[in-house]
Amino acid sequence: MKGSVPMVRRLALGVFVVCILGTTVLAIHRHFYPHGFRAGMLPTFMAEMWSYAQEHGGWYPKDGATPLESLQELYPVYESEGLAGLSGSERRTLKVLKDKKPLDSNVSSWIYWPGYRVDDDPRLAIIWEREEGLFTTGGRASGHAVGFAVGGCTQIPSEKWADFLKEQELLRQKVLSARLGATNSHTEKRN
Repeated sequence: MKGSVPMVRRLALGVFVVCILGTTVLAIHRHFYPHGFRAGMLPTFMAEMWSYAQEHGGWYPKDGATPLESLQELYPVYESEGLAGLSGSERRTLKVLKDKKPLDSNVSSWIYWPGYRVDDDPRLAIIWEREEGLFTTGGRASGHAVGFAVGGCTQIPSEKWADFLKEQELLRQKVLSARLGATNSHTEKRN
């Protein structure tokens, strides 16, 4: 019986050490991936959007009552979990989608700009993560993860974000003006 006490102590110490190590690893992971690891979320999402556009005359989703409801056009054929965004709730997003309710900012973290095409200005961003400080995988990084009309994505650093937003506003106006001008020219030629 005497020999069993040190064995119990060693076992208890071993369990304690394993618990501490496990907790430390989880805490580190949570720090670097605050909303969970979302492997290649934005690049994969952009590929799905690109596929959608290829099958819809070059247009990205655009027919919803709100930008996020437009994105909901991707469900169920093209995308589901990705509609949550990098910091949104995948579980709650799937529930909203399955219940056929409108997607909103309570479950999705995307900022989406509907009404654009794959052949618009390649500098035009059509989607980005609302929460600052997340990379395309959900890991921590300076700035915002951004997807472009040409299908690619990148990270815009925090120190360049304000200028980026101003540039994007001008690009959106320019693209829409050019599209309206092309439509008016086409209408005038028919008359």
